[in-house]
Amino acid sequence: MKKGFTLIEVLVVLAILGIISAFLINAISKAGLKEQERNKFLLRKAYVSLTQNAANILSNRQNYPKGLLAQCRATNVDENRQINFCDEFVSTINTIGDLPEKVCNNETIPTYQEGTHLDDTYYSEDYPRIISADRMVWWGLGGKSESCAAANDSQLENKLCDGSFGDITDPDACKIIIVDVNGTDLQRLNNGQTVDKSKNIFGLDIFRFKLCNNGRVELIGTDKLYSPYKSRQTKKEITTAEDLLRDANPTRVRNNRTK
Repeated sequence: MKKGFTLIEVLVVLAILGIISAFLINAISKAGLKEQERNKFLLRKAYVSLTQNAANILSNRQNYPKGLLAQCRATNVDENRQINFCDEFVSTINTIGDLPEKVCNNETIPTYQEGTHLDDTYYSEDYPRIISADRMVWWGLGGKSESCAAANDSQLENKLCDGSFGDITDPDACKIIIVDVNGTDLQRLNNGQTVDKSKNIFGLDIFRFKLCNNGRVELIGTDKLYSPYKSRQTKKEITTAEDLLRDANPTRVRNNRTK
């Protein structure tokens, strides 16, 4: 004769499942918060790295006599390319693997779409990128070269300027730089394969900066976060990149109110 479960046994099993579910939900929530907290401080690290390097590079007035990143009169590093901000930034941060050919002479960057997942096409050679030693992925550090003649500066005679800043003589002219702050899981392997990332989304781990000709760095703070969360410091809900950076370090944030 078959014997079924009693009501008490069923209730005990359901209670145990409920406790396990509660622990799992709590663990998942903590894991999500941990990822958000990590990305917040990685965003701050990217901001500080870009800011400090731009300032240090411009402090060399022998190469940048006007104090403008677009106008560099350094000696050519080879017969085809003159050293520029991208070259100097790369030499400072160190990089992982070989750089795509002419990465510092290319300004092509992925198109920003709020909350959009970046698939593998964004990591192709169509969008030359730099992977720094801390495994952050950078787009837009390079630029298009054009004659510095427009600058009317004898010190820049026969030199090339970085036209990706727009008006190479305008201190407030800026260009867009995109950073994937937790690009740890995306790296080219020796056999030519790539490791896919489970998450790679604008507003989650990918952020946009403006690098200006005078070295000023502005986070495009109006970009919406992929998933808002509550600040541990202020207990307020964080919904924009600007608030995220401010929550990481309230004293160092520059923001830009226009997209």
